[in-house]
Amino acid sequence: MGKKCKKVVCEAGEKWAVPFADFFSLLLALFIALFAIASTNTEKMKALKEEFVKIYDYSAKPEEATPVMNMAVKSGEASKDQDKDKGNAGEVLLNLKRLHEWLK
Repeated sequence: MGKKCKKVVCEAGEKWAVPFADFFSLLLALFIALFAIASTNTEKMKALKEEFVKIYDYSAKPEEATPVMNMAVKSGEASKDQDKDKGNAGEVLLNLKRLHEWLK
């Protein structure tokens, strides 16, 4: 019979290091993702807005626009407002701006 190789036994004090490092790596990735979602570049948003205005030839005034999505309306009343929606590109741009401000 051959000799059996002795297995190196890991001390009990070192077993926590790998799961601990994995946990903190995932936690770091989570916070990096949250930071990336939370931060917005105002110059890029302004450039995007200007391009949408150029593409859709936006010339409507804010008082003429009707909101696509009214945040204060209850779900039962939403169907009444859908009939009034004209659906032009200017209204969509204005509502995107309102939504962006609301999310801040």
